[in-house]
Amino acid sequence: YYFSRYPHCWGWASWRRAWRHFDFDMRAWKSNPSACLACFKSDKEREYWKSAWDSLARGELNAWSHRWCLACLKAEGLAVTPSVNMVNNVGFGDGATHTTSRLAAIRSAVVPIEFPLRHPPGLTRNCAADMFTARRVFFRRSFAGKAIEIVRRRLLAAFSHIRGRRIGQLVDAEFLPARCQ
Repeated sequence: YYFSRYPHCWGWASWRRAWRHFDFDMRAWKSNPSACLACFKSDKEREYWKSAWDSLARGELNAWSHRWCLACLKAEGLAVTPSVNMVNNVGFGDGATHTTSRLAAIRSAVVPIEFPLRHPPGLTRNCAADMFTARRVFFRRSFAGKAIEIVRRRLLAAFSHIRGRRIGQLVDAEFLPARCQ
């Protein structure tokens, strides 16, 4: 596992002391959007979150997870993120509230986490892993970029299902602890 600035909403848990920071009305965003976006170094990531939080504020989007991410970012919280996919979300398709995208439905195999756990060297954010997440999830892509991502995810999912390989090995190899710039 590693520590991330992004609290992914599938298979999550929290503590009451952290949940106290949740603000459904997003007062921090409404009062000072620039301060909320200041933690992002990438223009593409700022663009994604500005669009998402503006849509929430206008009532065009109904997503508690984006509000939770704002709360965690404002509180400078860290999320414990497993190096393997431990969640099988079956709520995709026409009847789903949010996950109607075919791209979102392509996931790597669910793999149990290995014990004993290997702990990160310190209680610090893994910036390389967060940048990987930002590029894969939050950056807007061209049509060609979306097509490439669909192919990449299908190959990764097929590879993880067929071979049973721990995706965490890829994460561990690619994301050595890095200082945040």
